Formats: sequence, C-alpha cells, structure tokens
Amino acid sequence: MNKKARGFSLFLVSLLLLCPAVSFVGANFKPAPLPPLVISNNGEVSPSSDLIVRNGDVYTFTGNLTTMFLQVERSNIVIRGEGFFIVGNTVGLGISLNGVQNVSVLDLGITKTNLNIYLDDCSKVKIDSCSTVGGSFGIYLNESKSNIITGNKLSSFYGIFLDHSANNVLKHNSIQPSSSYAMNFMVTGESLADYINDVDSSNLINGKSIIYWVGRQNAEAPANSSYVVG
Repeated sequence: MNKKARGFSLFLVSLLLLCPAVSFVGANFKPAPLPPLVISNNGEVSPSSDLIVRNGDVYTFTGNLTTMFLQVERSNIVIRGEGFFIVGNTVGLGISLNGVQNVSVLDLGITKTNLNIYLDDCSKVKIDSCSTVGGSFGIYLNESKSNIITGNKLSSFYGIFLDHSANNVLKHNSIQPSSSYAMNFMVTGESLADYINDVDSSNLINGKSIIYWVGRQNAEAPANSSYVVG
C-alpha cells in the first residue's frame, strides 16, 4: 500500500475509535480509551491478570475483561475466550492483533467497544466462533492476508471490513445489522489483487447470503442474496 492510502486507513481507524457510531444525546464528553492488557512477544501477560491463564502457548479467559482491552503481540498462540467477554467503555479497541502470525482467537465475545476485533499486518490468524455487539467495526482487517474468519456472529456498523487485505477465507459468518443504515460488509483496495478473497454464500447478512464475485460478468445474483460484490 502506498503511504497516502495507508495514512488514510490509519486516519479512518483513529477517527472512528474516538467517534463511535452511536452517540448519546446530552453527553458532552467521551471517556478515554481503556489501557491494554498485553500478551507480549515473550509470552508474558502484562500487567499480570488472573482473567487470562497461560498454559504453554494457550491463553484461556477465566472471566470477563472489563477494565482493559487485549493487545496481542505474540505469534503462534491460541486464545480461548470460553464464551467470556471483553467489555469496553464505548470507545477504543476490544482485541488488537499487531504484526502476528498463526494466532487463533476462539469463542470470545466483545461488546461496548468501537473497534471490536482489529488485525493489522497479520497473516494466518483464525477468528472463529466469536461475537461482537455494537461499535463501528465488528472485524477489521488492515493489510492482513491469508487469515480465516469463520463462524462469527457480528452486530456492528461494519460487521466485516477488509481494508487492503487479500487471500482471506470467510465462511459461516452471520452479520446482524446494528441499524437500518449499517454498512455491514465492506472491501477496499488499490488494485484487483486487494479484492481477491474467498467469501462464499455461507456468509449472511440478516439471514441472506453475501454474493462475492470478483471479475465475474453477465451473471445474475440469487434472489435470496443480501449483498452482491462483483
């Protein structure tokens, strides 16, 4: 990505982190974003927390995380949410993965954050059976390639946003519009290569299939489709 395009992407993320899609009438201030709970490159959880238990390369939630967001800097690990939630304060991040590979995030819920699941320059990451409620972005991939996004339930303004992110596999994701004007699914890029992803009809918006065709012409979308990209 050229510097201009990358700068715009980071500006968009920064702007929406501080300006949630839903605002409250009469509020004259926004809370500061929560600090990070970091799984560092050396594998340590910092600051130390009994809400995430480490066993080798597996990190397991033991309760809801309500005072911090999770920042992942270590590759080759598994994060097991066990159905627990990261609960934010309406601004900032839920879980952020930065420059990592071969990470699995399983069965984790995120709510009351503005950017729920964020991948920046990541590859071979698996986001499976997670859920997001509210905020601007459910799952946002920035310059992240060859990841697997499957079996997630998302209700955010953008359920899934692929930004200059190619060769990703999306299957069995269910997006429930957070409002009547929600964008739900978005893909952006500078060239055709940025749009090459495996997005099949098992992905749903409001119970109807996403039809994702790249370079296909003279084809008629199925009658029960919800969103057609061609």
